[in-house]
Amino acid sequence: MDPSPGQWTVDVRTGDGSVMAWHYSVNKYRLSLKSFEVLALDEPVAIVAAVTDGTRVMSLDDVEVTAEITAPDGTTVVHVLKDDGASEDSVADDGYYSGVIPPLSLAGDYRVDLELAWPEYGHGVSSTASFEARPFPQVRFVPLVTDGLELGVR
Repeated sequence: MDPSPGQWTVDVRTGDGSVMAWHYSVNKYRLSLKSFEVLALDEPVAIVAAVTDGTRVMSLDDVEVTAEITAPDGTTVVHVLKDDGASEDSVADDGYYSGVIPPLSLAGDYRVDLELAWPEYGHGVSSTASFEARPFPQVRFVPLVTDGLELGVR
């Protein structure tokens, strides 16, 4: 029912009536997360995914890019990433799909399932990435006392 277009090979051998099927799809496009490996807690953060054809970043028409982010506690949220030059995306049609995720409240490792989809054809390419969220260290400034310094003396 609605087979994928292309050349198919079928290997039929005697058996007990069980049927096994394998499907391997080759697509030259890849989707990868280009954001930082460590993100700050309690801050909205931009995430960026790039579509490549193996060697260069590509801009594609009529596609949807989504990022399903799974938190350390197992909750998931889906974000749509755009390459339209508006809001979170700085340059339209450059192959970099961007979105801003709300502040993360849990420290730990987050899983990101990226999907590049062609809704018109019911086809997509997916990839998995990850990042860590943690509180950034506080910086403490200690003023130096400079009143008793002598020139040429350590």
